[in-house]
Amino acid sequence: MILIDFFIIIGALSVIWNISTTIFIYEDLRMRNMKVNFVLLRLFVPKYVTQHRLITLKENGKIG
Repeated sequence: MILIDFFIIIGALSVIWNISTTIFIYEDLRMRNMKVNFVLLRLFVPKYVTQHRLITLKENGKIG
């Protein structure tokens, strides 16, 4: 029973982390005047992550 609770907590934390990271990338790209579609956000996440990575790498010399 304790092991099941552990995995449920880890799963819930992973979902929260994924959602918050996606929203952070969405807001960051939107503030940089990039066109971001919120309705199809889950579909275009790999594209937006790549754009965010390239923009921050160009600006700061490091990813993130």
